[in-house]
Amino acid sequence: MKIPNGTWVFFGNVPHEATSADVQAFLLEAGIDVGPERISMRNHEGDFRASAVISLPGSEVASLVARAIYERPLMGRVLRVSCPGMPKSS
Repeated sequence: MKIPNGTWVFFGNVPHEATSADVQAFLLEAGIDVGPERISMRNHEGDFRASAVISLPGSEVASLVARAIYERPLMGRVLRVSCPGMPKSS
């Protein structure tokens, strides 16, 4: 699936059973309304993790989104979040 142009926010450590609808609901709980056309999921074969990428219209927006959901669990797992302009966690 090709997602629209924009600044990408990457989510790692996503539960394998999570769907794009789960990610969308997770974001909405944080007050972030992202349409399904802006979410791309990938399951890693042979692993119990997946990843997700969302595309947003600007690096400042993406950074705010990443900070709003930083360390919030999805289905019991804390996600790794990264995007341009977001400081690396230590």
